[in-house]
Amino acid sequence: MRIKLLTLTIIVFVGLQLRLDAQDIHFSQFHMSPLTTNPGLTGNFLGTMRLGGIYRSQWGGILNKSYRTPSFYIDAPVIRGFRKQDWVGAGGVLYQDKAGNGNLTTGGLWFSAAYHLGLGKTAKQVLSVGLQYGIGQKQVNDIQNLTFFDGIESGGPSLDEGNISGDNTRYTDVNVGIVYTQKLTGDDKIHAGISAAHVSRGRATVLSAGGGGYRLPLRFVGYAAAETTMNERFKVRPAVQFQYMDSQYELLLQAIGGYVINPEEQLTLLVGLGYRLQDAIIPYVGVDYKTFKVGLAYDLNASKLGAGTAFELAVSYIVRVVKKPTVKPVIFCPRF
Repeated sequence: MRIKLLTLTIIVFVGLQLRLDAQDIHFSQFHMSPLTTNPGLTGNFLGTMRLGGIYRSQWGGILNKSYRTPSFYIDAPVIRGFRKQDWVGAGGVLYQDKAGNGNLTTGGLWFSAAYHLGLGKTAKQVLSVGLQYGIGQKQVNDIQNLTFFDGIESGGPSLDEGNISGDNTRYTDVNVGIVYTQKLTGDDKIHAGISAAHVSRGRATVLSAGGGGYRLPLRFVGYAAAETTMNERFKVRPAVQFQYMDSQYELLLQAIGGYVINPEEQLTLLVGLGYRLQDAIIPYVGVDYKTFKVGLAYDLNASKLGAGTAFELAVSYIVRVVKKPTVKPVIFCPRF
């Protein structure tokens, strides 16, 4: 176990020179948004159904209208696979992102499916392959609120305003991913995965002319995480996420510690800290109560844009329906 944790730590610090200046859909609590992290995580949990949501508000101190990103998801393991240790997960995720004074709105609805291949007789290792298909859309709702450099210089309207379209642009979106999970003792496990978003390279532009050739660039996301129990009271959850898109990259490091307040009620208090390289320091606090989870994160900007901050609230709940066994009545013979 210590060797595996050491390996994960090495993976975290190898990428310390990496960073990301641009972003697509973007959550500090990526562990609370599994279907936007990797489609291979669809149905990859112990339970009947999982549902949750996350809300992010960013850069409220810089822009009149901040980045606001709500997302909701639902998934479940639905059927057994070709072998008894395999299963298939299915679900869906919906998100909307509103950005800046122009109220640039980006949204999408993805349907997600994954095949989970249990390795070995006990299936303590699981290889998951996921696929997402959906429709995305982009639209600038408040073009009149945009300010361009030539308009500031001339003191009048900008020539660039005529190049922005207010029409709703829709495009097909396909994402793929693969996840490896190693089950340890109890609920402990380590898992890692890599995914590729915008595989279909959909055309998504808000330009009224000359933007027809633009296609969404591929976005690659890699992550690794561990969930370990140190003793009866303490838990540790280290994690790392790496994103790459259009020659820009990001590295997010995260360490969360949990203290079990009430073992019988399965009540755990979580406190942690994250660091997005050359961008933000991220305090984290949360609570796990049985299969219900809630997390709160606050990005403290560590870049030159010192006024920029972000706030995230996330919830997750796993429904577990346990079938009661049917006991056939037994009639005892009075002669015995």
